[in-house]
Amino acid sequence: MSDAQPALTLSDEVKAEIRKHYETLATRKGGFTPRASQRRMIAEVAKTLAGENGARIMAIEAPTGVGKSLAYLIPAIAVAKARKRHLVVSTGTVALQEQLIRKDLPDLIRDAGLNIRFHLAKGRGRYVCDRELSALTGGGAATSIGLELAGGAIGGTTSGHHTADAGAWHIRPEPGEPETVVQMAKAKANDKWSGDFDDWRETLRPALRSQLTTTAANCGKLRQITL
Repeated sequence: MSDAQPALTLSDEVKAEIRKHYETLATRKGGFTPRASQRRMIAEVAKTLAGENGARIMAIEAPTGVGKSLAYLIPAIAVAKARKRHLVVSTGTVALQEQLIRKDLPDLIRDAGLNIRFHLAKGRGRYVCDRELSALTGGGAATSIGLELAGGAIGGTTSGHHTADAGAWHIRPEPGEPETVVQMAKAKANDKWSGDFDDWRETLRPALRSQLTTTAANCGKLRQITL
């Protein structure tokens, strides 16, 4: 939400929307206790995003247990809907992203009656690059890979299979890594894996992960997320 946008005075409809979802949450969520500090945060976030406080910037500090996530999500979603805009929530860590996606937002939809769709977008380095993955498998999801690096051949036989470009591997793969790369290519091609390294069934060593991703300068296309 840009500061260049005209101020949006919180209408009675927006205020009622915020109140409705908060009261619904208080009724449905077992063990939920409304807090004065939480209600104040909801009001301040709503006024700030609407532009009532001038610049749409604020800093809030509160101890654990106040319920900060829902205290900014409920008003932010209501204001975004009133403006007919998408809401982007940026977190300092992936762990907080996962908490929002796996717990906080589903809980709000269930307990606060919110009708929203949400998606998770991480930094480029947390996704496999299709171009790099294709290069390491010779352009296909092969069942075996033959690799030639300085110092000799590595990997399985190349007969009847795709062969990776010798220049594609910038590292010497450890035992099992060529097969892992092929499995990743197969899973990606069959829509059984999104390309998110965090969702892959095993942790990759940093050198291999770096080989499989790319940088902003080397990225051949923008990753577009449809909302």
